[in-house]
Amino acid sequence: VVGTAEGLAGTIVERRARTESLRRVPDEILDELVEAQLFRLAVPAALGGPEIDPLTSLDVYERLAGAEPSVAWVVWNSSLPCLFGRFLDDETRRELFGAPDSKYASSTRPTGTAARDNGGFRVSGRWSLVSGCTHADWLGFMCLVEKDGEIEMVEPGAPHMRMVFVPSDSVEIVDTWNVGGLRGTGSHDVVV
Repeated sequence: VVGTAEGLAGTIVERRARTESLRRVPDEILDELVEAQLFRLAVPAALGGPEIDPLTSLDVYERLAGAEPSVAWVVWNSSLPCLFGRFLDDETRRELFGAPDSKYASSTRPTGTAARDNGGFRVSGRWSLVSGCTHADWLGFMCLVEKDGEIEMVEPGAPHMRMVFVPSDSVEIVDTWNVGGLRGTGSHDVVV
């Protein structure tokens, strides 16, 4: 995968201006990243993922960042949902991570709630800086767990938090990303 990332560098560099002007990674680069499974570096081999160790992943991010930091950033941001996916049951993991063309984005800011509801959770909130949200198929959001209108605590001063996975067709992207650096990350706000 390191060689693949290095091999994509030329194409990524050629499209730097396009990445900046679109304020997201262009589709032609996304297609190559998907084909190389770079959005799925942490997905286990049992699910068809590369299951790359963290040091090799860092090498991939470094190679991509040398070509275009925005590309490296969105590839990196896709890793967290893949890592947290290890705590899900097998059926849910297959649903989220079984398709080789899936792309991910995430936010670890606990600015939403997951209210307990009939054995599941009802998610709502707004997350900022959700890098790669414009192309993600699944988004992982950190939420504060709520029961009967109150935030649950795991111990005094420590709220119960969970990462929830939401399909992209269930979110609203709010166009907020107008910056100079890392403009191509498309790090807009997302509302559920």
